[in-house]
Amino acid sequence: MGMTDLRPATKRARHRRQRRSGGVASGHTAPPSRAAAASRSATAGSGAVPAQAAPDAVPTPSKLRRNVGLVVRNAQGKVLAGLRAHASGDKAWQLPQGGIEGRERPATAAYRELREETGIDPRAVKLVREHGAWIDYHLPASMTVGRRFTGQTQKWFLFDYLEPGLPNLAKATDHEFEQLAWVDFDWLIAHVIDFRKPVYKAVKKAFGL
Repeated sequence: MGMTDLRPATKRARHRRQRRSGGVASGHTAPPSRAAAASRSATAGSGAVPAQAAPDAVPTPSKLRRNVGLVVRNAQGKVLAGLRAHASGDKAWQLPQGGIEGRERPATAAYRELREETGIDPRAVKLVREHGAWIDYHLPASMTVGRRFTGQTQKWFLFDYLEPGLPNLAKATDHEFEQLAWVDFDWLIAHVIDFRKPVYKAVKKAFGL
């Protein structure tokens, strides 16, 4: 935490490409207001992919883009979800995530992306856990034609949010999301685009959510 918000000039173009590769269905569904208790245990092991030799080791470049995924949990056990900007559909919700820049460490990328996508100051969260394994997903073949990457390999982080209410999205420097909401993890799995569902199920199990 506590890094300067440095945004490469190429990042905006990168995000445009990423949004084009993550399309969603049509028609928004609002998050539920029902409060539900969520387990706060941090049991290990998603079994989705083998752990690397070291938690911060970055996979060799391939057709999978290196990425970090962010689970932010509030005091009620709900997780922070974002409604994708310039997208529509009841499957337009997702967890914050973003690409690893060059030889940037995954943890550094996690704090940077958290600030850029949600406006959360590093001092407003506590890192609970970094998942030891990288989790992969592949885009549908119809979404990879002419593109450099066919999916992503992701390192996931779990944070506790230390402040009341929602983060101030107006402080985000990227415009990935048009709305933030605290939701039940199971609700989110039902409202994320289909190719992300196996990843979210693995993350839920890994962090005991």
